[in-house]
Amino acid sequence: MYSYSPTATATATAAAAAAAVAATVYWFFIHRKNARNRLPFAYLPGLPVLGNLLDLIGPSFAKKIYAAKSPVFVRLPGMDDFLTFDDPALIKVVLSKPHPSYMLVGAPKYGLCPGVLAATGSEQKRLRSFGHHLVSKRSLEAAFDQIRINTTTIIATLARSSVAKPVFPDSFLKQSAYNAVCILFVGGNQSQLHRMKMLSEAFITFGNMVLQKFLPEWMDFKGNIAKGLAARDSIIKECRNVIDERMENGESYEDGLDALIAAKYGGDHLPKEDIVKMFFNLVVAAVETTSDQMATLLHHLANAILPQDFHDLREEVSRPGVLDSISSISSLPLLDAFVKESQRLCGSVPLIIRVATEDFELDGVKIPAGTAFAPLRNRGFLVDNPDEFRIARFLGADAYDKANPMEFLPFGTGERMCLGMNFAKLQMKVMVATLLRSYKITGSSEDPKYFYFPRSRIDSKISLEPLTCK
Repeated sequence: MYSYSPTATATATAAAAAAAVAATVYWFFIHRKNARNRLPFAYLPGLPVLGNLLDLIGPSFAKKIYAAKSPVFVRLPGMDDFLTFDDPALIKVVLSKPHPSYMLVGAPKYGLCPGVLAATGSEQKRLRSFGHHLVSKRSLEAAFDQIRINTTTIIATLARSSVAKPVFPDSFLKQSAYNAVCILFVGGNQSQLHRMKMLSEAFITFGNMVLQKFLPEWMDFKGNIAKGLAARDSIIKECRNVIDERMENGESYEDGLDALIAAKYGGDHLPKEDIVKMFFNLVVAAVETTSDQMATLLHHLANAILPQDFHDLREEVSRPGVLDSISSISSLPLLDAFVKESQRLCGSVPLIIRVATEDFELDGVKIPAGTAFAPLRNRGFLVDNPDEFRIARFLGADAYDKANPMEFLPFGTGERMCLGMNFAKLQMKVMVATLLRSYKITGSSEDPKYFYFPRSRIDSKISLEPLTCK
């Protein structure tokens, strides 16, 4: 039986108060230390200890940056402060002529394979050159049929799972995106493809570790870091085995791995370990971001799109031959506008934090090496009636992205534009077209789940019913 103890309650209250005071004092001195050494930019107002964490995981972060007249510093627990800005002129300077820097998640702390995510300067150019071969038009065309079949299978599985009651689609979409990466990489050899697909659970385990790395180590109650490192090593080991087999048997396959093995830069082939890193970086960069955006697309398809737009979109994707080729699926204006409007409202990668490796100048201020910075990729909240889902915003000569090229950058721009942009867009469009051609999608009365950091996603329960059912 529970008994109330005033003494115990008072002790617990005193301990909590002492902890709060200690944390506040700690924050105060850290804040003062930063204030003495910081650049002449303001800090976005935040809470003690938590800093701007609550801002970043909320839907109005971009609006606060805009209202703060960026550039401003943002403070997060367990991380160095980073400088962020939304001014299109500054974004153009930073992204069009990229300054030497590496992605924050490429740092050793996060347990990734050092590769294109962590590379700078000439090494980054070399690795990006090889990366273009992996996601080239030729590689995508070779993978297209299998990607289409994979999408059809995953959607059918999602439909069967939602017969009894609506379900969250995120796990299905994550499997679809992981399968697509494997198809792109080794789809020419079915045995190797099967082996790589079997590592999907290892990838999810690794992904949990990366998320854990954004928190203090003492909060790793489930041992996610140790599990994630073991999962990473298992993926790398199998990837090495597959590459060794390809190099030893000399057989030719029409897939991304073949393209990487054959490619040259400066007369040199890509070493095996760099190929391993290329695959691993593709998995890390492409699976979660693509599946997050696809989840958001399904939310908007079930709950936000205007009825007439839905009808017109279904008619467009139901035309004969739409899913016969990449050129066919890529030439649909309504489908393209639907994807972009979904990204405007909730793009899966609102910003990417980079760390400068050399000094550079921003807005007339010298930014020293070691400074973390992150230009915002989307100012779509500035449009008329920004909370309304209107695909017409991205249609015609005055489409939003054409009229405001530096305010809507879901895949970045310039030399650091997302390598897998066409790969991601292909998966999203095939998924939407496949679903609309064969299924009725229905939302749920339950509130959706919103995620904003470190990636953005709207996850809402849906039901799929074959259109042939009466």
